Amino acid sequence: MRGIGGKSAGNSLERVEKPQPLSLAKQAFCELDPAQLHEVLDPREQKVLRLKLGFEDGRRYKNSEIKIEMGVGDERVRQIESRAILKLAKALGMEVE
Repeated sequence: MRGIGGKSAGNSLERVEKPQPLSLAKQAFCELDPAQLHEVLDPREQKVLRLKLGFEDGRRYKNSEIKIEMGVGDERVRQIESRAILKLAKALGMEVE
């Protein structure tokens, strides 16, 4: 299909890759100082991401392990993680998939 000026419409659009959620969270933990993290995330959100990323004790935890550690259900862990990632993305001025 040809667009304006005889150029293919598909060639004029650039595909912008959005970072994967956990990659974005790891980036935020590396770029933001602890004071900024405390401003952006509440303690539960910080704990879930630290466990997921292995920043707590060097081991990456699964949601099934995090739920036991925190005394919440699987879905609640997922919700806390998702909300935390969205907050970090906003703090870094990024979008997530």
